[in-house]
Amino acid sequence: MNLLKFPLLVQHRVYQELSILELFILSLTSRRVKTFIKLFKWEVHGVLFSFMKKEVYFFFQDSNELWERNKFQIPLDANFVCYREDETDVFYYHFKRKKCGSTLALELQQHIFDLFSTASKQLKLTVFIENIQSYRWISSVGRASISSMRMVALEKFVKRHPTLKYLILREEMPYYLPPTSSIFSLRNLSVYVREKSFLYYLQYFRGTHAVFEGCVPIVQVHEFIEKWIDGDYYENLKLVHITKTLRGEPFLQELLDRYQVKKQDRSKTPKFFPYNEEDLFYLSDQTNQIAFNGSLFIENKKNDKVASIQFTSK
Repeated sequence: MNLLKFPLLVQHRVYQELSILELFILSLTSRRVKTFIKLFKWEVHGVLFSFMKKEVYFFFQDSNELWERNKFQIPLDANFVCYREDETDVFYYHFKRKKCGSTLALELQQHIFDLFSTASKQLKLTVFIENIQSYRWISSVGRASISSMRMVALEKFVKRHPTLKYLILREEMPYYLPPTSSIFSLRNLSVYVREKSFLYYLQYFRGTHAVFEGCVPIVQVHEFIEKWIDGDYYENLKLVHITKTLRGEPFLQELLDRYQVKKQDRSKTPKFFPYNEEDLFYLSDQTNQIAFNGSLFIENKKNDKVASIQFTSK
């Protein structure tokens, strides 16, 4: 059966029964199929490329705001893509590396963007890097999740990706970043902290949102709040998210004792932290926004600063 011989309406009905990954696979069969798929609008929010030791795989985030776990996998330095249905049937997609010096990962990424991006909505691209030696450069990276790597390699990675909006450092860095590091200029930064204080990163951070994984002592949290409310950090800083603090340390009452609590009109307070659309995608995947319900508002009337503090059992 030749799908292209059917009217566009029939083709569209067929395409609607397929997942985003299946549409992508179908688009590799021929340029004409790809052209017809591009005629229709598809709700694809993002794609994640994961660079492992011996292979690269990727999967899509669909309109249901959930990552589709059916991944597409290729060897790390493959020159062509093929699909094996079983041990006897092999279907070749005729998708080969076209440019000398390019990589198949880069050309597949460009193929995906050409297929699913529109003039009004560019795809959001995330890379997950297990080892920097396994990484093959691709363009338009908006978010990167990286394990520990040497400082020179990390700085080079950030500078080679001017579109990078959010960097996630999954392991504690074995070194201190210089105050002039380009990493501190990123809009969004997530750092795993254990031995180093999260305050070290914040004193140089010139971005907007900072997330800290690992256990943080409450005394450091109080020190941060005190310094921020006194205006000691960059004005760009809007949100600090600490995922976990050490157990058994009092928090709420000490805040109430230290600061003047500001009465807030709850009807005028947003339900969730007001991310812009891009930050909402990269920091929360649109599924885990930070609620303002139950927030405590404290203020410093001298410099007209107000802090909203939201805390949970952790």
